[in-house]
Amino acid sequence: MAQGRPTSSDIASNIMIAAAVAAGLVPIAHGSDGTGSLRFPAALCGVATLKPSRGRVASTAAAGSPDPLGLWTQFVIARDVRDLIAMFTGVASGVAARSDRQPASCRVGFVDSDPIIGLGLDAECVAAVRSVAAALTDVGHSVEP
Repeated sequence: MAQGRPTSSDIASNIMIAAAVAAGLVPIAHGSDGTGSLRFPAALCGVATLKPSRGRVASTAAAGSPDPLGLWTQFVIARDVRDLIAMFTGVASGVAARSDRQPASCRVGFVDSDPIIGLGLDAECVAAVRSVAAALTDVGHSVEP
């Protein structure tokens, strides 16, 4: 990201995310959108996304970049609109929504430390990641760091 503006690499990374979702590697994946970085790749790959209205989903600009117009948002790309709706409902209201499909057991990896340069992470963020990992384990998924 250059000076708070999306670059071609921002869109390229979201194209890879959209392609992974479209190929069935994952049913849903996180991405970010300022001026179409999620929406264009989703349209190109035939998957679903939306850009939540300002304030509906907690978001910050990439790497703390300035966002004076409030354009930047974090959200997801999903293969199925029902999954997209469930995710939006959960993050917008703070309560997880339930899909009408029984999910298959998944293998999930998580990162709760900076493995590359060792930057410190906020303790609340680490605790949240570990809490989600524990919840996924409790419902039958294989979870490992």
